[in-house]
Amino acid sequence: MITSWDIYWITRLDGIIVGFEVGCFVSFLIILLGLVGYIILISEKVFLFKRQLFLLLIIPALLFIAQIFIPSTKEMAAIIILPKIANSEIVQETGQEFIDLKRMAMEYLKEKMEAKK
Repeated sequence: MITSWDIYWITRLDGIIVGFEVGCFVSFLIILLGLVGYIILISEKVFLFKRQLFLLLIIPALLFIAQIFIPSTKEMAAIIILPKIANSEIVQETGQEFIDLKRMAMEYLKEKMEAKK
């Protein structure tokens, strides 16, 4: 059963994705500025810790990966609703009725074809 809390988070998915996109963009700007600073510091023979550079690279990568795997609001609605529709008894009965109707139409056409001969 879907609760109001689930609906709230489903509607927030697009905003979360935008937040990750902004985070990626800001992180890449920080990396760019960090690399420029690193080049300036190297020219002055100052040591920059490799761990800090690693963190500058890993944070935007993680944000980008998270953004890829978080579904949008429309995708999440489809993920939740489509299986319920497909597994609904009404849809199953309608599908069986369609098959019966198709079989009856084929039999009718065969009878008409045989009657013309």
